[in-house]
Order: sequence, then C-alpha cells, then structure tokens
Amino acid sequence: MRVLVDECVDPRIRDFLLEHQVTTIKDTDGTGNSDAELIRLAQGSFDVLLTLDRGFEFQHNLRKLKFGIIILHPLRNRREDYAPLAPKLSRAVEMVRPGEVIHVR
Repeated sequence: MRVLVDECVDPRIRDFLLEHQVTTIKDTDGTGNSDAELIRLAQGSFDVLLTLDRGFEFQHNLRKLKFGIIILHPLRNRREDYAPLAPKLSRAVEMVRPGEVIHVR
C-alpha cells in the first residue's frame, strides 16, 4: 500500500510499516499544507493517509476520497508511543478502503 504520513505524525512511524511504501509530507516538500492541499496530494497517489487529526473525518466529504484514512491515537507523538499500536496499525492499513476512516487506539 502507498501510505502518506501527515506532518502531525512522527515520521519514524515508517519503522512499523516496512511492508508498505511510506511517504511523509516532508518527503513531498509539502509542509504546512492545508487539509485541502493534503487531500489533493493524496487523491490518486496514495491508498492511505495517516493522521492525528481527529476532526478530519467530520470536516470533509469522505465519499469523494480515493484513499482511506487512519486516525492514530498514541499517548504522545513519539516513536515509542506508536510501538504498542503497530499491530493494529498494520491491520488497519491493509483493511481501510477509499473514503473509510479507521481509528487506531
């Protein structure tokens, strides 16, 4: 799967997704993007967006999206706080469908 990591997520999360093609916003030179720009970037180029933005699913028309969204809920935004979420995250990346939101707690 092609995974886009929002800039609000610790980019070292890619350590837990080695079986996927992971790109961070920083990799795309797109830091500071609005949600609209983030959606334009993800549409057609990525299968999954990883974010911490819990309001994302309520602020956008999900039916128009060509990618799935995974909203992460770590204790803090540090690599070690993602480790306990890694198994659920891997399953979510495989399961999420376009326009769908999965919360990983």
